[in-house]
Amino acid sequence: MNNNQGGGAAGAGGGNNNNNNNNNNNNNPLAAMENVLTQCLSTDKQQRSMAAAAVEQQFGSQPLQIVVSLIQVLAQSRNMQARHLAAVLLRKRLPVGEQTLIESFDDNSRKQILQQLLQCVINEQNNMMKRQIADCAAEVANVMLHKNKWPEFLPFVAQCCNHSTPDMRKIGFFIFGKLSVAVLEQHMNAIRSLYVQGLADKALNVRIAAVGAVAQMLSELLDIELVQQFQPQLPTMLDILKQAIGSGQYADALSIINGMCDIAADYAVFFRPRLEQIGDMLRRVAVSPDMPDDLRRSCMEFFCVVSQSSEGMVRKTPTFYQHALVVALTLMMDVQVDSEWPNTVDDPDGLQEETNYDCGELALDRLALSLGGRIIMPVLGPMLQKFFARQEWKCHYVALMAVAQVGEFLPLSKLPLDRILQSADHQNMYVRYASVHCIGQLSTDFAPQLQSGYTDAVVPVLMRRLSDKVPRIQSHSGAALFNFAEHATAQQMHKYTPALLQSMMQLLQHGVLIVKSQMITTIAVFSACCTEQFTAIYDQMMGVVKNIIANATSKEHQTLRARSVEAATFIGMSVGSDLFRKDAADIMRLFLDIMNNQKLAEDDITLQYINHAWSRICGVLGAEFVPVLQHIMPRVLETAGRPIKMRYDADPSGMSQSLHFDQQLFTAGMEEKMSACSMLLNFAHDLRGHFIDWVVPTMKVMLPLVDYHLHDDVKAFAISIMPDLVHSAVLGVKNGRAQANLVTQVYREAVMALITAMKKEVVPETLLSYVQAVKQSIVYAGQHSVQSLTAAHLDAITETMLFLLQKSNARVAQREEEKLSPDFDEIQSEKLEMANNVEDDQIYYVADCVGTLIKTHGRAFLPSFDKLVPQLLKLLAQSSTKMSRKFAVFVFDDLVEYLKEASVQYFSRFLPALIQYTVDVKNPDLRQASAYGLGVCAQFCQQGFARFAQRSAANLLQCITMPKARDPENASATDNALAALGKLCVYSAQSLGNNAAMVCSQWLANLPMLQDPTEGPATYNLLLDAVSKQHPVILGPNNANVPRILSVCLEELHRYNPNSEYGLIDADARNKMVRFVVQIGNAPANARQQIVSKLSPDHRQAFDKMMQSFNQQNKNNNNNNNNNS
Repeated sequence: MNNNQGGGAAGAGGGNNNNNNNNNNNNNPLAAMENVLTQCLSTDKQQRSMAAAAVEQQFGSQPLQIVVSLIQVLAQSRNMQARHLAAVLLRKRLPVGEQTLIESFDDNSRKQILQQLLQCVINEQNNMMKRQIADCAAEVANVMLHKNKWPEFLPFVAQCCNHSTPDMRKIGFFIFGKLSVAVLEQHMNAIRSLYVQGLADKALNVRIAAVGAVAQMLSELLDIELVQQFQPQLPTMLDILKQAIGSGQYADALSIINGMCDIAADYAVFFRPRLEQIGDMLRRVAVSPDMPDDLRRSCMEFFCVVSQSSEGMVRKTPTFYQHALVVALTLMMDVQVDSEWPNTVDDPDGLQEETNYDCGELALDRLALSLGGRIIMPVLGPMLQKFFARQEWKCHYVALMAVAQVGEFLPLSKLPLDRILQSADHQNMYVRYASVHCIGQLSTDFAPQLQSGYTDAVVPVLMRRLSDKVPRIQSHSGAALFNFAEHATAQQMHKYTPALLQSMMQLLQHGVLIVKSQMITTIAVFSACCTEQFTAIYDQMMGVVKNIIANATSKEHQTLRARSVEAATFIGMSVGSDLFRKDAADIMRLFLDIMNNQKLAEDDITLQYINHAWSRICGVLGAEFVPVLQHIMPRVLETAGRPIKMRYDADPSGMSQSLHFDQQLFTAGMEEKMSACSMLLNFAHDLRGHFIDWVVPTMKVMLPLVDYHLHDDVKAFAISIMPDLVHSAVLGVKNGRAQANLVTQVYREAVMALITAMKKEVVPETLLSYVQAVKQSIVYAGQHSVQSLTAAHLDAITETMLFLLQKSNARVAQREEEKLSPDFDEIQSEKLEMANNVEDDQIYYVADCVGTLIKTHGRAFLPSFDKLVPQLLKLLAQSSTKMSRKFAVFVFDDLVEYLKEASVQYFSRFLPALIQYTVDVKNPDLRQASAYGLGVCAQFCQQGFARFAQRSAANLLQCITMPKARDPENASATDNALAALGKLCVYSAQSLGNNAAMVCSQWLANLPMLQDPTEGPATYNLLLDAVSKQHPVILGPNNANVPRILSVCLEELHRYNPNSEYGLIDADARNKMVRFVVQIGNAPANARQQIVSKLSPDHRQAFDKMMQSFNQQNKNNNNNNNNNS
């Protein structure tokens, strides 16, 4: 066996060894394997590849022999590099596979290998090597113990923990730290005893290893009760950390703090009894410049993780978050001064090593987001004031950057704006930069309030900094102006725009490169903010932009060229197609030339910017853009559908099992895919029916991405494009460019893919997108939906909606349980309310989707609807949230409105709740929806509604007469109740019996309507149509209601505004009212007097004035007719 193995190993390096060496290796298996492993680590790529291939080949053909040889290397070799690689290979290979390699060996061989592995742990003298072998043994044990094999392993580890030498005890706890929690939980009592023993060990290194093992286990446990059982050991663990720091064992201290962070991520409450002590200890470490940077940053991380994991607990421990803020500001004071800084800008996509400053700045943001501005700002504010008061420029810099980071959590009036603006003229360039940065950030965070009140204070400061001697500050001033102008109005910027444009154009043409790159972007935003003033330089600007796109081809001009691409199309969007059209053709030709004829570097961002630019040009030109699609769509479709390359770079050994994920390649590929998907969405949305030729290939690419798990934006684009593709197909059929079966295919595939994907979605906000996409697809499909969806499809949609409602209810219930936590506070309550608002939105979208199905499919949807009824009734129950009840009412309202008599079968289950909710004093939205539902029942289902009419009328009357019924917040509910009462009086008068006259009289007495622009005109048209038809209940006994009807008409005619979109009477209702008033005026004198006498003085005056105007108009018309004769 050994001779065969040795021959294979020797063959791997045959090209580099003479025959005598080969013969020697054949006779010495250990030397042969050492030789192959050494070659695997060679710097010669060919030699390394050949050796790796030989190892791969032997693992495939002679696995037992190579494992035995690797064990032999571990046990006997003096070549440390070969031994390290042998340990790596064993760890990567033995526990891998559906049937792991170690399990594939016969019992005797497996037992020998495992025994030898443990013996290697015992015999190894080199500590690093001992850890590697122990790591390998632990990986194998995780597999074997899970299958109840290798019973000798845990007793061996326990023996290590009880060994006489500290190194062996340390390695025992190291192994425990590598075992899976599933293995440890089976022996928790014994392991806990060992851990307690280890934490009290005489040797500090052993105690440190025991802390690591405890932290690793606690971070993986799923049972909080098991975690809490270790809380009595927390003081000991903290003492060990303190000892590690005090003895200068910083690497071990770092490991302990990282372990604490892992625990805190899920179980921050574990640290509750000692939270203040921990905060004080970590603050002392983190603020000390003598401590290693990674240790200081790890302390900061613990503060942040605990605050994010258990914000309520931290808010109730002020000293902890006070320490956290001190640490964050202290780390920020470590500002790195760089000689190249004035002439460079940060690359937001560049891979830069994290500094202490970066860590502190990010920590401020994390603390503010988790704890809330109300908590941290009263503490942070005075700290920043002290920083501003100090002379050292770094203090001013840090204070300004801190305000930029967390200023959004303060009211605008509380910000130190004067100090921020004054700092823009500071003698130190870093402070001036920080001031400009702060202004730019606040311009976004406080838009549009900052622009409304402080334009005259802010803009002159930024204009001065455009002339700064430091290019970086000039560039950043342009960026701040971009942020400010983006949210400003043309009027606010008017007096500054000419000078700003002149200055920025000068810098664009003559400034240094980093300044030019920013100016071109800032000028573009002024085309949107101040379009009229910008047109004066449009031709000049477009000339510059096109010149840059055409000629700035060098690597150093890459950013400038890309931003010119962006600016050209942003300007086009701002000025519109009429002005842009003359330049659009030139720009598109330049784009196509870059895409097809220019070889760009791999890291060139120009194509990425061009992709986004195509979308903007399409939005400006519309149908005129269609001919360009043939040149760009094939590439866009290929990029959107291309699988992301998950490339891995081999480690120096060249072994395929030791690979490292290439994050940079993955990110670049994903950016391209996301950009392509965004383009497809924009094209489909903007071109609609003109996109018909590309619907099918786009569908083929985007449909599989509706549940794409690697990137949320790609998934969002795929979800959003589905309704647009359905719409394009429908318009294509309508325009005669496609057959109806295309709509069926696209629509059915889209809806089924969406409902399948949404069942797997866990993010509530994303679920809203799914449901909205389904609903919009149904709307666009219209009658095609009826032809496309079978009963099985409708069932599938309904079951998915039901599933979403149930999941939403479960999340709401879980949040209710969170309120029982001892750390629950007002801020958490607000966050829960916000989360529940998202649930309300989801229920609304589901209700809207179901209503759309009812409207579109009619009675064919009822068998599917029946499956929803139990859940809708739960939503309708008094115990449900007010929003849930409202949305359940919405669904019932749609059911009645669109299915009419077919909905009567549901009345007994839904109507009692609606009748009750019309008098829900606390919920005007619910009253409105319920009142509307009663109205449509009375209108469309008179017979089925008859037995509910009396109770409905009583509650509706109570609704319109309750205190504050006519206040603004209640007006819509009152209007809908008035509208519903009118429908009862007109359509269901018989069902009201002897109360009909009283109900009608009360209804008329509470008119006019208040504010509803939909129900107002509908109600008045209903009233006047009933009058014209001599409706007995509406007119009342002996026309008793006519004076009141006349008063209502006079009031509404008085406030009628034909130019208002939101009037309470439309043109039809107005004409009917005029005819009614004139009819009264032309009635016999006695009858007219009897009616008019019952009007109020104001109404009588209005009536007389209107009749005089009418009579005068008739007289004028008669005179004109006589003259014409």
